[in-house]
Amino acid sequence: MTTANLDFATLVPERDTFTDGDGTVYEFRSRRDLGAVDRARLRKMQHDASQAQEQLDLAPDDEKIAQTIEQRLEGFIQTILPELPEERIHQMTMDQKNQILRWWNVQNAVAQSPNGSAPPGEAVAG
Repeated sequence: MTTANLDFATLVPERDTFTDGDGTVYEFRSRRDLGAVDRARLRKMQHDASQAQEQLDLAPDDEKIAQTIEQRLEGFIQTILPELPEERIHQMTMDQKNQILRWWNVQNAVAQSPNGSAPPGEAVAG
């Protein structure tokens, strides 16, 4: 009888990277790297930022709402780029933060089956 072996290295996904302006390379956490709690937090941050943006569209001079959006975006980036220094995230423009989030969401889109459910072992992205 032959024995089978599951090599843990095959379970660790290759990671996408982010190269900062100074040339430093940081690894992204992919959706596959995240546990249920982190996924829920990211969905909540996206939802909160989206709702705050709708409010800001109605009251463009409301600094508290603008600050909420910025905090949610920064929290999202800290979750997906945990090694990127917090002060560096604060230095980024809103457009740069949004571009990072858009890129990450495209790279981590969950392929859905025709009935709208996620493949086995994957949760549908929120």
